[in-house]
This record gives sequence, structure tokens and C-alpha cells, in this order.
Amino acid sequence: MQNGIIIQWGSNVGSVVTYPIAYTKYTVPLFAKNGYGATFERSDTGIEHFSLTGFNVGSCGVFNNMHWMAIGY
Repeated sequence: MQNGIIIQWGSNVGSVVTYPIAYTKYTVPLFAKNGYGATFERSDTGIEHFSLTGFNVGSCGVFNNMHWMAIGY
């Protein structure tokens, strides 16, 4: 952490991410998902809600896992 900026990242098999360290003022979550199953079903996925403590992802289709990153302070 320098100048108050915190960068966190991880992997998650579910749709809810809780940050290891809560942000105090502002955060921007980003994610990349692995969403195709054996049937190659289309998976429309996006962030439904985010806060200083985490975010959750909504999906209309197959959602296997995701890699995420959050930047904030």
C-alpha cells in the first residue's frame, strides 16, 4: 500500500467475493470468468452489487469460476 491505494486479487468459485481487507472510501472491482461448460452455453455475467467490503456477480448461464481484482483506498 502506497499513498493509501490498496490492490487486492484472488480466485473464487462462487458468485460472492469478500475482500480480505475492507476499503475505507472507494473501490473498483474487476473480474474475468470461466463460464463455458460442456454444452458451450452462453453465459452473460456482470457485477450486480459492489461495496467497500466486496461484490457479487450475477449470471444467466454457466458460471464455473472467476479471477478478480479490486483497486481502491
